[in-house]
Amino acid sequence: MAVVMASSTRSADDLIRYVLEPKSDQRGERYVMASGTGGLLVSLARDQMRDVRERWGKNEPGAYVQAYHVIQSFSARDELDPADPSDWMTAQDLGIALAEEVFAGRQVLVVTQRDGAGGCLHNHLVASSVNTETGDSLNSSVVMHARLVETHEAVLEREGFHQPDDLRQAYTDALDRRDRGESSRLRRAPTKEQRALIEATRHAQWQALRATAESGTARRLEPFSLLVLKHRIDSAVTARSTTD
Repeated sequence: MAVVMASSTRSADDLIRYVLEPKSDQRGERYVMASGTGGLLVSLARDQMRDVRERWGKNEPGAYVQAYHVIQSFSARDELDPADPSDWMTAQDLGIALAEEVFAGRQVLVVTQRDGAGGCLHNHLVASSVNTETGDSLNSSVVMHARLVETHEAVLEREGFHQPDDLRQAYTDALDRRDRGESSRLRRAPTKEQRALIEATRHAQWQALRATAESGTARRLEPFSLLVLKHRIDSAVTARSTTD
């Protein structure tokens, strides 16, 4: 299964810096692929987004939501292999497709990474909240979780990305409920592998929120993740500095 989650930020600069620049304890590369949509260049992403906000009078610090952050993760066991460059391209293409579907008319930075506790391929989408041509701010309902999940599943199906049969059926059932005027939220009991991917994605979202939080903002408590705990234990045991 592929997992998608979204949040917002009032500092696009900080979020772009977070997804592109190595962490203080980084091992290996920060990202394996990066590109932009809506005419965005990776090396100029901060400047280009800032130019659009300034053009439409929406660059006052803290006054507006400047960007939305979407994390899209893929299972390393049965979907995309973090060690395979061809799968990096697949992840990147799926991220671009999602960006163009959800954030049409806006600049989006799409960064494909394989670092993190989950060790899975995942995309960070940093989308400008301001429409390049009209100056309109994004209607945040498009990134509400239930709606985003539906859009995400539709994009994966359109792009020919195979999802497990149980997930595809759950998605079909959700659309049927929506057509009947009921809640369309996807309902399924996640497998152990799916729960691990959800945990990894939620933890990645928390890390980004913590790294880009404004000074004085209350910090969210770290979500408990068995996957992250195992990763920290393994890292400690295999570290060169560990002697006992």
